[in-house]
Amino acid sequence: MSSRNLVICDPETEYAARLAAFLNGKRELAFQVKTCGSPGQIREAGGQEAVDVLLVSDACTVSGDEADKIFVLASERDSGQEDAIFKYQSGEAVCMRLVQLLAKGEDAAFLGIRKKGTGRILGFYSPVHRLGQTGMALKKGRELAAAENVLYLN
Repeated sequence: MSSRNLVICDPETEYAARLAAFLNGKRELAFQVKTCGSPGQIREAGGQEAVDVLLVSDACTVSGDEADKIFVLASERDSGQEDAIFKYQSGEAVCMRLVQLLAKGEDAAFLGIRKKGTGRILGFYSPVHRLGQTGMALKKGRELAAAENVLYLN
């Protein structure tokens, strides 16, 4: 799956840069986060690819065709808009609200959330020492790694 674009459009460029740095560090969001200072720069920030998610300040006005999903960064806690994110709260709260809004839509696969029950756990145990349990577990791990992701814990 290719990386998706998230653009933050806010006249407060320092705020936008810090929020982008925080969201880039979040592993659960598979986005390339970019910033711009005005609505005219949105297409430039997106680059050659389309903008998938746009976080736009309530001080800016956008037409609605700039991105697939548009959410407002509100400067007041009770802005009256359903899809608004209060911008002056912790980064974790902003990220959590963004994930809630993205998951609320009809396309929950947009987040790339992994479904439960798709993994397996294999264990090797013997009360007798020095019989090659580690070697056997490593060999089995290498065989399984050819077809799927493997995590070896000792």
